[in-house]
Amino acid sequence: MPAAVTQMNVRIPAEVKAAGDKALLSEGLTPTEVVRCVWEKAARRGRDLQEVLDLVRGKQSNPVTPNLFESAAADVALQMRALGVDLLVADAAQPSDDELLEMAYYEKAGERGLL
Repeated sequence: MPAAVTQMNVRIPAEVKAAGDKALLSEGLTPTEVVRCVWEKAARRGRDLQEVLDLVRGKQSNPVTPNLFESAAADVALQMRALGVDLLVADAAQPSDDELLEMAYYEKAGERGLL
């Protein structure tokens, strides 16, 4: 028997929701996943809860400096997902330069009938 679930409705400004959804999507997360995580941290009431409380109260235990590269990379990832690009396949290991050169030699040798 599945566990009982509860639906939550929250009111936030539309522009905050849109910006938050974009940021979460760039990390591969849904708003539901984030809310579940926060509530699970609160339920455990350990250090995790303190981190949530500090965030809500505007405190930063570990100051974070903005990383423009990570922000730009997240934007590119978001756009690629929107275009249907499978990022897991795109991130797959690629041949080294030496392997590519060897493959080119074999291709040329095949074209010339040397293989």
